[in-house]
This record gives sequence, C-alpha cells and structure tokens, in this order.
Amino acid sequence: MPAKEPIQICPGRRRRGITDSSHLHTQFLRSALGHDGRLGRFHHKDSFYSDNLFAQGNTDEQNYFDLNIGYQLTSSLRLDLTGQNIFNNEYKVYPMAPVITRRLLAKITFDL
Repeated sequence: MPAKEPIQICPGRRRRGITDSSHLHTQFLRSALGHDGRLGRFHHKDSFYSDNLFAQGNTDEQNYFDLNIGYQLTSSLRLDLTGQNIFNNEYKVYPMAPVITRRLLAKITFDL
C-alpha cells in the first residue's frame, strides 16, 4: 500500500510582497518599511485534504494581505505597526482549528 503524502506539503502556496527597491528613496520611506523590509505581502494557499490524528478533512483556501509600517522616532527608538489579514478574510488552517481573523500588532523597540 503506497504511503499517503504528508500534510506538511501544501500545494498551491504563493506569496507576493511589495518592497522599496529604489536606491533614490528618502529617509522617511526607508524608515516607513516594516521590520522585514516589506510594506505589504499577499498570501495564498489552495485548499488541501488534511489527514492526521486531530484534523481530517479539507482545509480552507487562504487569501489574505499583511501590511507593515514603521518609523524610526530617534536613533534608538523605533515604532512598528503590523496588520495581519487586514481585510479580515476568515479561514481555518485545519478543519477543527479556530477561525483566523484580523490581527493588529504594535511594537516599540528601544536600543540600549
């Protein structure tokens, strides 16, 4: 009997990001980029069948957009705001898992 494909393999996974790659950008735009250097990122995962001990069945298709904005307040103080799934496209990672919704995070970094 052939082994089933592991659930860790997720077909149809795609990500696209918006970055600032210009060498002529201003200091403000450079400091406005999020912590990972991207302004935003679109995520897509196709639905797939999950067959494990805790969750059996088809997963939800996932389409969501993340947004990162930050600002360097002083040489040692930075403020970052992150919105994950900003359009609130609800989905479940696995059939029995909780519903994932919009998440908003604020981070203040202070360098000593």
